[in-house]
Amino acid sequence: MLVLGLGLYFFGIESVDGHDPSLTRALCYSLESTTSLFKVPEIPRVALNYAGEAMQILLRLLAPLFFGLALFSLRGRVKR
Repeated sequence: MLVLGLGLYFFGIESVDGHDPSLTRALCYSLESTTSLFKVPEIPRVALNYAGEAMQILLRLLAPLFFGLALFSLRGRVKR
């Protein structure tokens, strides 16, 4: 999630009306993308380009998968 958030900051978010996105806003956007599958996070005064949209799709698909795998690994350690 952190890696894709940095990718959004460097490659995926374009500025609109002269407002450049900050690193914290890109990381917040990646966190918002992982917590909701159907709701699109809103960023005021910025837009995603094609690379940003691809990263958002990856975030929405891979973050729940990694979270589930982490839960399975914890379950395996607690069971022992």
